[in-house]
Amino acid sequence: MNGPHSKGVTATQVAQAILDTTVAALMSGKPESFVPLFVLSPEPETFEGRRLITTEADVRAVFVAVADHLRNLGVTDFVRTCLHADFKGPDRIEAMHGRVWSRAGSRCRPPIRF
Repeated sequence: MNGPHSKGVTATQVAQAILDTTVAALMSGKPESFVPLFVLSPEPETFEGRRLITTEADVRAVFVAVADHLRNLGVTDFVRTCLHADFKGPDRIEAMHGRVWSRAGSRCRPPIRF
């Protein structure tokens, strides 16, 4: 169900706003806008696999690890695009996204293929 929620927004619009917020935080190195989003996703997939997030310190540790990883790769542009999203309840969205990491206009990594 990707149609409008009772507040008039689609699941894709909500998911894209979250993606945009996390990218901006990661690229700036400032976790302040990143930390509150993990109320929505307590078990994210990271470069090391799934991690259980139970405290704000856990969220900040994941943020630092991901931001450091991007910086080590020399990423200068990071775009995430919501490919599909569905409301799974009044306060839950499941979504899938694609990402492109670039360094000075060239991709840092090839796209992930499934």
